[in-house]
Amino acid sequence: MRLKNLLFLVLIHTYPLFAEKFGPYDLSFTHASSAGMAGLGVGKIDPSSNLYSNPALLSSNQKYIVDGAITVSTDQGKYSAVKPLSAGFYIPVDSKNGWGVTGKQSYYQNFPGGYDTMSNYTFSLFWSYKFSENWNGSFGIGPSVVYRGGYQSSFSISPTASLSYKKEKHLVGLIMQSPGAFRLEGYRGVDNLKERLPEYAALGYSYQLQQTVIYSEVRKIFWERSSFDLNGQSSRPSLDRGLGAEVKLSLGLEQTIKDSPFQIRAGIESGGFYDTKGINRRSIGIAAGISWNVFSTKEEEVFKIHLALINYSIFSKSGGRQPESILFLSTSYLF
Repeated sequence: MRLKNLLFLVLIHTYPLFAEKFGPYDLSFTHASSAGMAGLGVGKIDPSSNLYSNPALLSSNQKYIVDGAITVSTDQGKYSAVKPLSAGFYIPVDSKNGWGVTGKQSYYQNFPGGYDTMSNYTFSLFWSYKFSENWNGSFGIGPSVVYRGGYQSSFSISPTASLSYKKEKHLVGLIMQSPGAFRLEGYRGVDNLKERLPEYAALGYSYQLQQTVIYSEVRKIFWERSSFDLNGQSSRPSLDRGLGAEVKLSLGLEQTIKDSPFQIRAGIESGGFYDTKGINRRSIGIAAGISWNVFSTKEEEVFKIHLALINYSIFSKSGGRQPESILFLSTSYLF
């Protein structure tokens, strides 16, 4: 009996060594303004959101920008911690270029919690330039870090490049980012994790109709470039390919209310989420958002508050992703 008890204790103590499973994650929206349309906002002009989604669109911006955001999630009565979502500033140099610094959550996993909770934050010092009347570009680089279940990884380097083309009422934007590769020594107390997060690209298009903006976006995560090695062995399962976790589609609408300080938004996302076994848990997300122009002055100072909610529970079904709802709150000051 004593021998059985001893073996039981040894198994409990060493369980994390053998519990090698993939810790899934998803691409994060970075600002409440774009989240209200269920997208990153790479192909739509919104200076505070463009800080993170497509800095190329800031090259013609003549205002200083200071912005910050937080996020929190809920799933069947459980709540995640309130987390920083993004923060940054932009300084125009002249009518054709400027520079800025940003930090944003690029990948995340809020539930079920414990060791599976994950946040990847990427930071960037970027420069934006207007090449011609229609073309704008931007390049940035900075450190990147991963937090898993309270454990912090080593730092990596994360480059970002973006491009935009605007003609009359049409706007197309593109962004590509590489979050980097990381090491977590002593993960879960005893494990050593080496992880590479996949590059992603997003392409957005918007059409301006007076006070209405129609928006569409497609996002591609290059999962074949990812890795998840625990204690020297690959623990990333074979991932289901196709629409969902690999390619996501979004459609959105923004309406500026005439003679009012408010803008309202709505959007839908067709996407998915990989579980620990690599199964593509497809889903539909419904988003809504609002922006409030709290005040503006003759000197063109503007302070805005943005709020958005995306819900994955309305159309959730058995075998789909967890029925999570995510709340975004952003504030921006332009002067």
